Amino acid sequence: MALKFEVLIDGQPQLVKEVQGVAARLKDRRPALRFIGEELLVINEDRLSRGLDFEGRPMKPSKRAQATGGQTMVAEGNLQGSLHTSVRGGDLDLFSSDIRAAVHWYGKTILPKAGEYLTIVFQGENGLEYRKVKKVELPERRWFGVNEGGDLAMVGSVMGGWVLEGRLG
Repeated sequence: MALKFEVLIDGQPQLVKEVQGVAARLKDRRPALRFIGEELLVINEDRLSRGLDFEGRPMKPSKRAQATGGQTMVAEGNLQGSLHTSVRGGDLDLFSSDIRAAVHWYGKTILPKAGEYLTIVFQGENGLEYRKVKKVELPERRWFGVNEGGDLAMVGSVMGGWVLEGRLG
């Protein structure tokens, strides 16, 4: 024996329209991904300008920043300006177009290519100063990315708003 239930809803055409809208937005998430990408650019650039890594922790200051009273990784603005996003299909990529981004992300030991020493030039109290060193150690500075805290909460909120209501932000 089978039971059959039938539900009648006032405004049924509107319900069908809403369900079709949700299905269409589930199928094409690109508008939401582009919006999320722009938000991630702003968030990551803000963290870098405040000297924080992508998890919100203070980054180890560079010797240059300590010597000059400046900020680590923002002296020329090259890294901040190198962040980009790309939406392909259902994927969002956050990346840097500057090769130095990977050096900072993973850290690096720089050794002389010829001879025993590297010559480092920096601004001293009395003008340019030169130092000879055997190597330069750049520590890991994970300066951009998506953290599991506020960043993922923002992604979830935007995707939920897009799929369920068709709104961004």
